Amino acid sequence: MKLPHAAALALVGWCLAIPPFDYTVPVQAEAPTTRWTVRCTFDTADACAQQRQKLIDMRTKMAKPGKDRMVRIMKASRCIASDDPQLKSRKAPPDVSTDHAQPK
Repeated sequence: MKLPHAAALALVGWCLAIPPFDYTVPVQAEAPTTRWTVRCTFDTADACAQQRQKLIDMRTKMAKPGKDRMVRIMKASRCIASDDPQLKSRKAPPDVSTDHAQPK
């Protein structure tokens, strides 16, 4: 691998994105990525996938029978590379590792 290519790969982050939804229509998992909401960012695809699974597990445990909309939303979520052209027009949110930082 050439050095510039390796450097470019190192700059790619990962975004956990959820499909558009509201409470009057089904989860819109087939909507264009430009309409999805970016919830948080990660340094690696693996870290994104792990957090996605944790959220699915948490929502599954919290769901009451017949009230699993958030489970379906999280199952439809995706980890998307931050350099995906469809995300270029969006401003990425802060990294989840810094979301809970105490003010100095």
